Amino acid sequence: MSKLAEQKKGSRTQERVFQGNGELDTAIEAYFSQVDAEHQAGGSGRYDEFGLALSLGVNRRTLANWAGDEDDPQRRFLVNRAYDRIAHQLISGDPWNDKFTTQKSMKLIEQERFGGYNTKSSVKQDTTIQVKFGEGADEECMK
Repeated sequence: MSKLAEQKKGSRTQERVFQGNGELDTAIEAYFSQVDAEHQAGGSGRYDEFGLALSLGVNRRTLANWAGDEDDPQRRFLVNRAYDRIAHQLISGDPWNDKFTTQKSMKLIEQERFGGYNTKSSVKQDTTIQVKFGEGADEECMK
């Protein structure tokens, strides 16, 4: 079995357990430092939820659960701060991104955990149609 297949198989059955919020904070900062280093080396340097979850050894659902965890406010703060950092890059990212990345960023920032921004403008229009019947219109036309 390939190393990637083993990694995928292991990630489905077992998630990493952190000994405390300090360890979680260190792991989150390590992820952002790694992405920043990749960017400095000429890589994409894009923060994302998938990369954060993989780096922490948990799935995205667990990460989202931690973001809303009422039982552990410190963990909730740490994860939401990470989401804010991802959202900041999405919003203020490189204007030279390709079209796909820009569209992806716009869809992501609409999600609640990335700020819940409204990216669509809407205009309400009230349309009224007035119909006038000419001569020869009878009661049958009005039904």
